[in-house]
Amino acid sequence: MASENTTPIKQTNHPPDDSDHEDSFDPKDEINPFDWQDLEARYLSAMAECKAKEDVHLEEFESLSQYFGFWAETISDHEQKRSHQRLKTQSALVERQETELEERRTHYIKVVEAFQNALNMLNNLSAPQHQHHA
Repeated sequence: MASENTTPIKQTNHPPDDSDHEDSFDPKDEINPFDWQDLEARYLSAMAECKAKEDVHLEEFESLSQYFGFWAETISDHEQKRSHQRLKTQSALVERQETELEERRTHYIKVVEAFQNALNMLNNLSAPQHQHHA
């Protein structure tokens, strides 16, 4: 069944595009040559603009990378100095404790020797008395 409405649809005005151009094209007319040089020029211009933006980003990235490198190096040096200082502090503390421990050890050895000498003297004093009485 055919459509009952045979009235042509009114088209709204819109900017001409390639399809309008194709509709008005007469096969007898010569085809306008495409401007390849203009296309290449526009392409190169667009690529140069993109390259310029990319260069700006790369320069910013390089600058930030250098800044980060300096920061990381500074932090590393600072941490090495701090860790070395902590090592020196801990070593000094341990050395002092070792010295104190050695002093206590020698003191206790002298105290024990003194008690042994005192016991030996008491034993020597009491031993001859028992022999004389026996």
